[in-house]
Amino acid sequence: MSQQCISRWISILSCIGALAFAGAASAANPAGLYYDDHSNAPYTNIASFHAPTALLVTGRCNRKDAHFAQARAAGAEVLAYVDPVDILTTPARCAAEFFTGAQLWPHKDAQGNDRVNWKKSKLGDLRVGSSWADAVVAYVEGLMRDGNFDGVMLDVVGAKLWSAADWNNWPAAEQSEWTAGNVDLVRRLNESRKRIDPSFIIINNGFWNPKKSVPDPNVVYPGEQYVDGIVIENHPATEMNSRAIAGRRYGSPGAGLEHRRVVVITRSSSDAVAWANVAGVTHVALQGSSYKFAEPPVVSPTPLTDRHALR
Repeated sequence: MSQQCISRWISILSCIGALAFAGAASAANPAGLYYDDHSNAPYTNIASFHAPTALLVTGRCNRKDAHFAQARAAGAEVLAYVDPVDILTTPARCAAEFFTGAQLWPHKDAQGNDRVNWKKSKLGDLRVGSSWADAVVAYVEGLMRDGNFDGVMLDVVGAKLWSAADWNNWPAAEQSEWTAGNVDLVRRLNESRKRIDPSFIIINNGFWNPKKSVPDPNVVYPGEQYVDGIVIENHPATEMNSRAIAGRRYGSPGAGLEHRRVVVITRSSSDAVAWANVAGVTHVALQGSSYKFAEPPVVSPTPLTDRHALR
């Protein structure tokens, strides 16, 4: 066979491989966030997620609403929303139980004020061995035991903070203390689910590589092996750092916990479609201008082989 023919065949095989890879990458499922905790919260479009392998995330206080039970009965996965980082200064009555006794991050900012990451809240003390970390573990263990949820989405948890916490100006020792505490939290939750319910899904909304750069493919960052995946929130599909993070290996292979979930939240349908074709993404959520309710799905459900019902 001539070199020209060989080159032609290599080109053809490369195209076939690229098409196969693209098909696998586009197997993302629909996800929707329903964060509105008010009693008259709109559940617009939620019936569109009544399908196997669709994924829904509750708010703090509405997780017991019948809409989520109906979605689960139809085959969707429902993850309970938990934010152990931002301690609300005036929590709603339904969330007060979670925040009762919460300890604040002990280090202050340059002006001597409590660290703040989000409006109307202060940072929780998630240091290794803290009483607040113990309380969070016990709380999530309760969700594992009650059997009403397929997992939990830990908001803001990760190697670093991204919002108004002024992270880049923290002393290095304080940054390390924060990262170690977050890693230890998900490590403990991973150990808890092994005992209580190995099918329980744990994802977090935060990156585990401590620097805002493309992660090293030869490094397993602390925290990655204890969660089933992460949430990538409002990052463009063209951002190489986020694309690389979507394809990271999460969880502990061989530990019987292989239910990988990488959820991308977008503001536009075009970005949602683009993310659905990124390798490693399992779910895409189109939230439009609000997190109160989800927009209609932009992708169709694709069967997963690691569903709780199939275990």
